[in-house]
Amino acid sequence: MPSDAMWAHLLEFEFVAKLGDKQFRRHEARLKGSRYGLVRFAFDQLRLQHRLRCVALDDFVEVVGDWIDSFALCRRYYYKENCLGPTDPLPVNAATPDRQEVDGELVLSMMVNDVFALAARGALTKDVIERLTVSATSAGLSAILEPWLVFVSGLFIDSTINAEVAVRDTSRAWPYQAAASIRVATDGATRPAELLTIHGYWAVVLPQAGRGLLVLADIEKLVTNAWLRLSENSFLLRASAVTLPVLREACAGASTGWRKIGEVLTAACDAVPPPVPVEIRERFRKLRQYGGSGDKKLSLALPAVTSGLGNGRNGANPAVRARWRQRRLWVD
Repeated sequence: MPSDAMWAHLLEFEFVAKLGDKQFRRHEARLKGSRYGLVRFAFDQLRLQHRLRCVALDDFVEVVGDWIDSFALCRRYYYKENCLGPTDPLPVNAATPDRQEVDGELVLSMMVNDVFALAARGALTKDVIERLTVSATSAGLSAILEPWLVFVSGLFIDSTINAEVAVRDTSRAWPYQAAASIRVATDGATRPAELLTIHGYWAVVLPQAGRGLLVLADIEKLVTNAWLRLSENSFLLRASAVTLPVLREACAGASTGWRKIGEVLTAACDAVPPPVPVEIRERFRKLRQYGGSGDKKLSLALPAVTSGLGNGRNGANPAVRARWRQRRLWVD
């Protein structure tokens, strides 16, 4: 345990400090199979972050599968009554779950990170979708991922799915709504009020994901670039002579992560034509209080906190939807 834990922490430091990945590559094969469940789970999380930063997709789905396996092992052996202690190794006969029976929403919650990362870099192509589909089959996750990848392709590649309708379809699991929201947010034709609605959705849903959110820098880029794009069409903004300089200053600010997103969205509230409800402004203001990338604690409660806006798989909390709909910032 001391050696595995030490290397897991050192490799996380190497990643955060952007010191390259020489040591990561040297130790990955051993640590992904660590006998210590909590170390394995934390390292699989780092593996996902590494793939997303590099947009290394050849084995991304397989790493998602490994993360799912680690999650299940930790929940089974470390988070139950009379469970193992944090420094105890897994039992010799510890078995990983059948990937055909894993929680599909949990798998898709990890894949949403991939769509954010690819969209932020303009790299979501037909070839990428095809590679992910092949990887899903080899990882034993095709039953879960293939329908979702068809949906993503319909949004971004074939344009056969109306993203504005799909994002408001509460019959869909939240990863489907999230993918649709990304398509709306990256569409150059999206107008200010609709863009603020989508970013408001993100502001409610995504901070709840804790360590399940692995692409905050990409989300920041998507938010900032979208409002900079709109700022080039000042006739779309309200009182642009006053609001536009404030919006551009927020986009160019030195803050990062949720704090930067909160600053941009707070400035955007004054630039959109319809009045923005006080509670939404307050949500954006609270984002500005987040410290960088948010909560770094290990959380095994991911399915509960990434299932939408506080209402299971059905997306936005009904009370939030009702208030936004009343003020024309949410349309069911």
